[in-house]
Amino acid sequence: MSGIDKSTFLCYNFKTKTSMLNEMGVIMIYEKEKKQDTLELLEEIYFDETQDRMPQLPLSGKLAGVVSHKDFYKKYIEPDMASSAFDKSVETLRTNPEALSMLLDINDATQYTFENSLLGLINQYTSESNPTMLALIISALKNHSNVKNIECSQKGLSIVLNDNTVINVQNLSQTFGLNNENDTIFNRLANSQKMSLVLARNIPNAKVVTGKIAGQTSKSSYLHTWVETTAKDGQKVVFDYSMNAIINKDGFYNLRHASQVSSINGAEISSDLEKVYPIILAGELSGKEYLVCRDLIIEALSESEK
Repeated sequence: MSGIDKSTFLCYNFKTKTSMLNEMGVIMIYEKEKKQDTLELLEEIYFDETQDRMPQLPLSGKLAGVVSHKDFYKKYIEPDMASSAFDKSVETLRTNPEALSMLLDINDATQYTFENSLLGLINQYTSESNPTMLALIISALKNHSNVKNIECSQKGLSIVLNDNTVINVQNLSQTFGLNNENDTIFNRLANSQKMSLVLARNIPNAKVVTGKIAGQTSKSSYLHTWVETTAKDGQKVVFDYSMNAIINKDGFYNLRHASQVSSINGAEISSDLEKVYPIILAGELSGKEYLVCRDLIIEALSESEK
């Protein structure tokens, strides 16, 4: 079986309950018996394709020409690979400030040092791997000129910046009551697109958003997928499985320098996958192409059914 194996994928154990997201007020309602159709289809779909996992066949029939694998690869996959290489260079030169400064200057790049520090704090908070390290990071960041206040409690993590930007964070796994023994940063990142589709099916009025987020610098950005919905109080909320975090939308977009490329209504996911799964299985379409080009693909398929 390609992709994540079934036993691992189903061990997230969505609980049958209504869960209030603390102050955000989003009510999560889980069915007593979950339909496994979407999960079973997702097990066979690669979303994080390396070059050799890109579709080898052109789209046929009514979909012919709707998506160009070559154009998609050049627009999204190659930039991600270049960003990864650049970020690795930045990481390697961290202990050599002079060389790092030269690399940034040559590429006219700004390093997102502060944002990366905040991301490190959120990661420490949501992984709960080292409470002492979490306290040290909070203490250090409280003295940063851009930070007005940081509070960490059972209700969540709240960061207020001097420009009055507010970043409210909750632990996604704890809020949902997820149980996953293999919950690591690497696994969450690898499965973020699949789990975003699963989450969106179970969150009222949710949509799966695919867009670009910044890497370590202004010259590095990545295609990424997250879930958005609106809370009872009208606040827009982001669920980022890779970060294991629930974040207010304004805070998320500010922190990640995020921009939307496409979105899919959570209610449409099951019917979508029934239509596109055979095409993906046949090697004519990739999971990422579906996420980015969904509207064009579904429109073409709908036309072919008339």
